[in-house]
Amino acid sequence: MILRPATMHDADRLFFWRNDPVTCANSRSTAAVPREDHDRWMKFNVLLGQPEHAVIIAETELRANLGGVVTAPFPGCIGVVRFDAAKNDLMTYEVSITIAPEHRGAGLARPILAEACGYFSDFAISAEVRHDNIASRKVFERCGFDEIGREGGFLQYRKEPMT
Repeated sequence: MILRPATMHDADRLFFWRNDPVTCANSRSTAAVPREDHDRWMKFNVLLGQPEHAVIIAETELRANLGGVVTAPFPGCIGVVRFDAAKNDLMTYEVSITIAPEHRGAGLARPILAEACGYFSDFAISAEVRHDNIASRKVFERCGFDEIGREGGFLQYRKEPMT
């Protein structure tokens, strides 16, 4: 697995993932995002985002083994992890994760989230997960997040900085 910063070339893929029905159902805002709003989001969060925002793409390299010879890698995007600096706490980021529809259920969310959070180990990381999203709750809990509250159909999670 490879993690890399998102670029403007990822706009179409991220737009598709954001408006996937399962992603919409598990988001704070369950409505599909218009393309114009997504393009503005990409500019603000991807092009101009650092250090307040980090959008990280997870990729896998699929290698075909032909007669003992490993061919060139064929990249495949499998998900995105987004970090947003908390407005009221300079030492906290809020994280969210989306796995591409074709890769859901393959057990990739936990290693992707764990590795991405490693880049922010000096910061506290918070997350909100819909109470009925059992798969995401398990991912966050297995990545060391503690449930710290419940509000409006969401569970709040927090992972303290590694000191």
